[in-house]
Amino acid sequence: MASNSRSWLTPQPSLVGKQQVALLQQAAMLLHTGGRTVRRRRRLWFVLAALALLTAGALLLSRRAAEPRYVLVIDAGSSGTRMYAYTWREGLGGGGATPLLAGVPSSAAPHKVPRRAMPSKRAYQRVETEPGLDHFKDDAEGLQAQALGPLLEWAEAVVPRRQWAQTPVFLFGTAGLRKLSERQQDVLLAGVRGVLQRSAFRFLPAWARIISGTDEGVYGWVALNYLEGTLRAGSDTLGALDLGGSSLEVTFAADSVPWREDAVNSTVLGAVHQLYSHVHHHYGLNDAFDRSVTMLLARQLASGSVEGDTPGSGSAVGAEQQQEQQQGAHRGLLAEVLEEVQHPCLHDGFRQVSDYEACQQLALAVVDASVPCSATPCALGTPQPSTVGHRFVALTGFFVVYRFFRLPHNASVATLEEVGAVAVCSRWVDAKACLGN
Repeated sequence: MASNSRSWLTPQPSLVGKQQVALLQQAAMLLHTGGRTVRRRRRLWFVLAALALLTAGALLLSRRAAEPRYVLVIDAGSSGTRMYAYTWREGLGGGGATPLLAGVPSSAAPHKVPRRAMPSKRAYQRVETEPGLDHFKDDAEGLQAQALGPLLEWAEAVVPRRQWAQTPVFLFGTAGLRKLSERQQDVLLAGVRGVLQRSAFRFLPAWARIISGTDEGVYGWVALNYLEGTLRAGSDTLGALDLGGSSLEVTFAADSVPWREDAVNSTVLGAVHQLYSHVHHHYGLNDAFDRSVTMLLARQLASGSVEGDTPGSGSAVGAEQQQEQQQGAHRGLLAEVLEEVQHPCLHDGFRQVSDYEACQQLALAVVDASVPCSATPCALGTPQPSTVGHRFVALTGFFVVYRFFRLPHNASVATLEEVGAVAVCSRWVDAKACLGN
C-alpha cells in the first residue's frame, strides 16, 4: 500500500512577498516626492490598490491552502457499520513527507450520532449503525434508511458543504460480508453502491468492495504504525493483534515468511516492509462466544437437560438455501432455549450456574491451542514466524475487554484473568467456593 501523493493548489509565498515589497517601494518613492502631480497621485492610488488586492489574494490562497481536505471511510463489519471521517493535509517538507491525518471525533456532530452508538452506551466513541450490513442483503429500504443513511447524515454535518463534492467516500466490507455467498455479496454491493452514488459525496463503484482478511490485517498494521511514527525505513515497527467480531488478524514484520498465502510486501512512504499477516477465522469476540453457546447446547442436548432438535437437519436443498435454513433453525432454537442454557461464565440471559473452573475449561475448548501445525512455531493451529524480539499492540476487541473491566492499557494478562474470575463469581452466593484456590 503506497502513499498516493497528489498536487494541491498552494500559493507561492515567496513570489507574493516579492511583489508586495516592490509595490511598497514604489508607493514609498511616490510619497517621498510629495505627490506633486495628479498623475503621480493616480499612480500612487493604483499601486496601493494593487497592493491591497495582492494582500487579499494571498490571504485567501493561504486560507484555502490551510483548509484540510476530508476523506470518509465506512467499515462494514460483522456486528455493525461505522463511519470514520479524516482530515488530510500534506506533510511538512514537501513531496515524500508523511501526510498529516487526523480523525474527526463523533462529538463533532453529536446530534447526528445514532442513539445506540452514543458514548454512554458503547466502549468506542464512534458513529455506528447496527446490525451489520449482511442483515440488509435483501432489504434495500433498510440499507438506505437504517444502515447507511444515518452515517451519511453525520458526515454531511462534519464536512463543510463546499467540500462535499470533492470528498471521497470508501466502503470496505470485512468478515461479516465475507461469509455471504457470492450472489448475496453481489446483490448487497449493488445496493451499497446505489446508496453511495446518490449521496452528496464523491464516489466511484470500485470504492465499495469486500476486502480479504489479509488486507484487513495489513490496513490495521499500517494505521497502527502510522500513529506510532514507525513507518519510515529503519524504524522498529509494531505488530498488530486485531480482534474483531468474527476473526482475529495477526500482522507483523518478519525476516522470512515461507508460506506464500500469509506473505505481504507493503511499500509505504518509500519504505518496503515484508509482513506476515494471517486471519484466524471464527476467533473474533462474537464468533467465539457463539461457539461457546453451541458447545454448551450440544452437551446439554446430549444430556437431556435442554430439549430441542438439532439445527440443520432437513431435506437436501441447494447449498445456499441449506445454509440459510440452518442459520434460521439455529437462531430459532437459541431463541427457545437460551434462557435455559447453563453458561458457567455469564449471568444475564442464562441460568445462573457461575463456575470459574468450568468457565476456564470452556474458554480453553473454544480457543483450542492443541490443534497440530504443519510447521513450527505454531499459533492456533497455524504456522507462524517467531515473534521473539517483536512488540505487539492489542487492538479493537481487546480494548473493549479492558475497557469493560476498567483496566489500564498496560495491565498484565494475569490481572485480566484475576478480574475476570471475580466477575464470573461476583453474583455467586459462595464466591470463595466459585473462585476455588
